[in-house]
Amino acid sequence: MRRKTTITGLVVLFIVVISYTILLNFNIKEAKQRTISSKYTSQNATIQIDESNPDAGSEAKMEVEIRILRADLINSIVTTQIAFFPSAQLATDHKRLKTPLLAYFAYYQKAYQVNHTMPSVEATFPILSGSTSYYPFDSFLTEIAVEITDLQTGIRIPTVVKLKASVAALKLDIIRTQQLKDGTESDLVSQVSKKAGIDGEIDNFQEDVVESYKFTLRITRPPTIIFFSIFVIILMWVISLVMAGVAFTIILLVDTRPEGGYMALGSGLLFALPFLRNAQPDVPPIGIIIDAMGFIWNMIIVTSASILIAIIWIKRREVQVTFA
Repeated sequence: MRRKTTITGLVVLFIVVISYTILLNFNIKEAKQRTISSKYTSQNATIQIDESNPDAGSEAKMEVEIRILRADLINSIVTTQIAFFPSAQLATDHKRLKTPLLAYFAYYQKAYQVNHTMPSVEATFPILSGSTSYYPFDSFLTEIAVEITDLQTGIRIPTVVKLKASVAALKLDIIRTQQLKDGTESDLVSQVSKKAGIDGEIDNFQEDVVESYKFTLRITRPPTIIFFSIFVIILMWVISLVMAGVAFTIILLVDTRPEGGYMALGSGLLFALPFLRNAQPDVPPIGIIIDAMGFIWNMIIVTSASILIAIIWIKRREVQVTFA
């Protein structure tokens, strides 16, 4: 008997280790897939700013690195950090501008004067569509645009854009990239998801001069978050049904007065259920789809069971026997 128990314990331990390893590898792979590292450039992305110096035109371009820092889905805002790396024709060796520039990022613009550097900026972009009401199955769309213009001539500066993103508890996909050439928008990449490793890079080289870019990003919840949210919903249902079973047993199958601990159990669960709900990552306030799927009904079941147990406890009060 003891040998059989040992073998059973080893088998269970082996299953736990294998399950833990699979889950860990899946989580690492998913973390890499959540990371975007894409580069959009042009082999001829140069333009002549100073017509008196034709040779200088070969280096007239701007490199822009856009890093997505966070996404506030409840307030519909995506926050990015944008860094500029002007070419030798646009700036000196000390990164001071030779010509005034205007940086435009869709809903946000900033001017940079001559002899000034171009420090990185933190820009916010609105989320155009999507609702947290469908958490954790919600999906959002946002647009990030970048355009650099010479304030003196009005010429758009060709740009080389590097887009990076790795936001915890969110999955970001580039579903559309548009380029602006000669004032006309055209699709550079359409309906394609750009995914790479943490240090990976996806290059898209175009033969023509690209003046600006506009990226359309889809923001969703990764599978790990969806799985955990469903697990929490199932757990709340199990807890509430167990409490309902306790109340059913006390009312129909037991004739004695229930102990006060049963009422304490119900009261404790009324505080535990909201804590479980709020344990889900970035969960919105009450009123979303998972509340209709479980939380509201769970609170009703636990509350009703606790009230019924309290009523039975009062009705079945012990009769005091007195002797003459």
